[in-house]
This record gives sequence, C-alpha cells and structure tokens, in this order.
Amino acid sequence: MSAFPLMPILPPRDILREVTLAASATSTAATITMPAGVRAGDLALLFDAPAGGNSPRVVPAGFTSLYAIATSGGWGRHHGVAMRLIASASEGGTTLTGSAGTVDPGTGVVNSRKILLVFRGNVPIRSAIYVPGVSTGSNGNPGTVTLLSGAGTPPLILWGCISTTAHATTPFETGWTTPAFGTEVAIEALRVGYTIVNRGGAPLNQAVDMTDLGSSNMITAAYVTLEG
Repeated sequence: MSAFPLMPILPPRDILREVTLAASATSTAATITMPAGVRAGDLALLFDAPAGGNSPRVVPAGFTSLYAIATSGGWGRHHGVAMRLIASASEGGTTLTGSAGTVDPGTGVVNSRKILLVFRGNVPIRSAIYVPGVSTGSNGNPGTVTLLSGAGTPPLILWGCISTTAHATTPFETGWTTPAFGTEVAIEALRVGYTIVNRGGAPLNQAVDMTDLGSSNMITAAYVTLEG
C-alpha cells in the first residue's frame, strides 16, 4: 500500500471555442446602461462617438481605452472604444458614464451616441488582446480602409465603426464594405458592424467604406483575439 495519498485527476479545463453576442444597448446621452444578466467573464465593447472635436472624452470606470480618432475642424467626431477584459455579474443594470457630447450650433441638438456590445464565450473570457486597426476621416467622401484580419488567430471579434455629425442613420457603403458584417447595430449616425470568428474558423480581411454624409465622416476597423 502506498504511503502517499492518491491525488484526484482533474478533468482538463475546456478552452474558449465559441463566442456569441449576449446583449447590446444604445444611448444618445452621456450615460448608457449595462444590460442585465451580465456574467463574470463576459466581454463588453463600448463605442462612444460624441461630436465635436472639443468634446471631452470620458472613459467609464473599469474600461480601457483602445483608440480615439477625430477629423480636423471644430466638429471632428471622436470614436472612443473601451473594452472590459473580464466583467463581473454585479455590473448588470449599472449606469456607465461616458462622453456627454456638445451642442451642434447649427441644429441645437446634442451629439452623443453610444453602442455597447456584450459578448459571451462557452467558457468565461479571460483575455482579449486588442490588435491596432485602421482608420480614416474626412469632411468629404472618405476612402476605403482595409483591416488585415486574415492573420488573426480565432476566436476573435472584428468590427467596423462609422459615424458623422448628421442625425440620420449612417449605412456602410454597399459594394465597398466586403465581406458584409455578420451583424450591425446602429443609433442615429453611429453604426457598428461586427463579425465573430470562432475557433477553427478562417478570418478574412475586412474592407470598410461609407459615402459622404456630411462633415466629419469617420471610419475605423479593428479586432480583438480572445482566450478563455
């Protein structure tokens, strides 16, 4: 009989294989509400696009800023993106405070648009590595940007984000935004398209474009690789 106690053999920990969108929210105010039911290990991406260029950027507590771009001129739009690497269940239903935006002198309307996306894996997401992407901005018709996402290692989430100072819905330009995103979410002139590539999938390079919809037309594209 062995003098040492037998140690139990633990089953191997499952790996992150599949990611889905668990919830989303939009806002035209300085604040946005985290959807109820958020779990530990969910990944939250926040797209915050206040106009104009002199609008202070505010990153909500617990978020890490990924990038911010703006066109030239007093009404250049910001794209602010924040990422929470590991969410906790206590965040569901809480209020996040971001950029307030400023009043458009031509219309008197406050330009403040936010999109919040919450992603969930088959196991809790432990890390989300941001891969710097591409961006452009123009007060005319911006050119196509191409995100070289084909070299990424799934699982990953890639996205394209467009906005203008207009208040009408902003679409991606058909024929130039290829391939089409898996899903799109929009609020007024802010639109985000994203594609999830799960483990074993093959990511493609992503082209993103938009038409001239007024001053300060903005395009960004980037992705994050995930591990559980």
